[in-house]
Amino acid sequence: MKKIIAAIMVILSVTNAHALVSLESLLLGDFSDHYSQYLENIDPITFVFKEKARGKKEFREKLALYRGFILEGENLNNRCERIPKVKYPSYLHETQVKRSTLATLQYLGLDITIRALSEYGKYFEFSDGEYSNMVDNLVGNYCSNNLSIISHRQLKNNMISHFRSNSAGFKLPSINGNPLFPQSLKTINMIDKAREQEFAVTSKLFRAFCSWGGSTDDLRLLVPMLKNPAIMAFVIRSMDSVELGWEKADNTIFKKEAGRGVAIFCQDLICRRKSTDEVHRKFPRSMGYKSFSDDLERVYCSYFRDASYTVKKQVPKIKKIIDSQAPEDEIFLVSQLVSLINGVPDFFISLEKWNDGEVLLRSSMDRSWDEWADERNRKFSRDLMFEEQLTIEKSERRLYHEVHSPKFSVEFDVNLGEYDRINQIIGKVDASFNLKLSKNYLALMRSKWGKLDPKNEKLRSKIIANFKMQITKDVEKVRKMFTNPLWKGDIERIIIVEILEQLVKYEGSFFTHASREKIKIPITFNFAPFALKYLAYKFDLKKEQRKAKSLKESLTTK
Repeated sequence: MKKIIAAIMVILSVTNAHALVSLESLLLGDFSDHYSQYLENIDPITFVFKEKARGKKEFREKLALYRGFILEGENLNNRCERIPKVKYPSYLHETQVKRSTLATLQYLGLDITIRALSEYGKYFEFSDGEYSNMVDNLVGNYCSNNLSIISHRQLKNNMISHFRSNSAGFKLPSINGNPLFPQSLKTINMIDKAREQEFAVTSKLFRAFCSWGGSTDDLRLLVPMLKNPAIMAFVIRSMDSVELGWEKADNTIFKKEAGRGVAIFCQDLICRRKSTDEVHRKFPRSMGYKSFSDDLERVYCSYFRDASYTVKKQVPKIKKIIDSQAPEDEIFLVSQLVSLINGVPDFFISLEKWNDGEVLLRSSMDRSWDEWADERNRKFSRDLMFEEQLTIEKSERRLYHEVHSPKFSVEFDVNLGEYDRINQIIGKVDASFNLKLSKNYLALMRSKWGKLDPKNEKLRSKIIANFKMQITKDVEKVRKMFTNPLWKGDIERIIIVEILEQLVKYEGSFFTHASREKIKIPITFNFAPFALKYLAYKFDLKKEQRKAKSLKESLTTK
């Protein structure tokens, strides 16, 4: 044990200890500085977790503010554990503050959902009549008769007005063109289907906001939004005329004065929008008052964070909705409101199957690894490690063909050097095409080749020549499809002899009955790693040559 500890201490005492030492360092000296820079580019872990400033300023600002929105909610939730419960001099003052806060949430929620619904309606090309019917249904069936901040009539007029407006409207949540998000997220579900599901949740959001009738004891369908700290932090900021800002230099979020906030002040059951300055003056002060925002944060922690539905003596329609809600419905309501506020879609809402959630959660990390792989492939293609020829070698038949199976095929290995030859087929990237030959023709060739006298070279060549007429056109067509043709010699002969040998050695009843049926015979090329690297190098070289030629021609014409 003492020896082991001593050995560890020796290693720790070395200032430049390296887990892996390059061969060049052992032979020629210390290359640690050179390799540390090299590893920054090739090491996948370093690459994936290296901060990269992708995209335009507006994309980075949008994502930063979205992050700030969520973090502000977490901070408010954590603060609830430390701050004392809010107390007011009278129950009347307490009720006035709670009602004003609830009314501000309702106002903001209705404003956002009204504008969003009009854009969804335009997206799905609703007619004027269809949209009006939807508005009548939502307002008539779900809006409280005691709605104070706006009348039912004015609410309908606002919704129709937004829909009919041709001006640039509310922007629906989207990641189109945003390089900060994996674009594969858009393929998890079709955009129209995703918009349908967002539209449905937004309709439920409007229903929830419109359902509240001014009571501080019966919160109706506002409960999920009231309980969410991020949404309530947003409401508090609005009432305090404060907004989030972004510092580009160090990617930090800060609070700043907003040009104009939104605040509702309630006098008894009458709630009206007022300037934030007027609201600050009229708002009742709590006992131990520190600031306007501090009071509102303590109101959230004391009354709204643990809010619950009122079921007893509830309006039948509202009670039915509460009883029918699944656990995830509340989550979707909150996440869609967050999406509408920030412009970043909730991808879980657009999922058709829960199983797709795995793809969703993996997508960001997969994107980082894919980018690393693409970058390494581009760089590897410029480094040729071995000065050897590219070779195509027929794989051993025993590795892919069984004499009792009528599945005939030919496998080739495309190699560059001894490392590629270590394995056949396994661990290589394959590309294949099919030869289509009639069963009767294969049966005939099988019979002729099986009866062939090995010494009869003339008949042997005749059989191969006849077979070659059947496949040469298809093989040549495939050869031309490669950017860098893989072969120049008579590969057809190798293919033909291999197929004929398989036909003769076949043991089974496949050829017992005659048929004109076309049989597919796959011809597969298995590309080894260094061979692929060489082909990529050749491709890049040709591309650069074409660029140079094009530039030269353009200069000549000028």
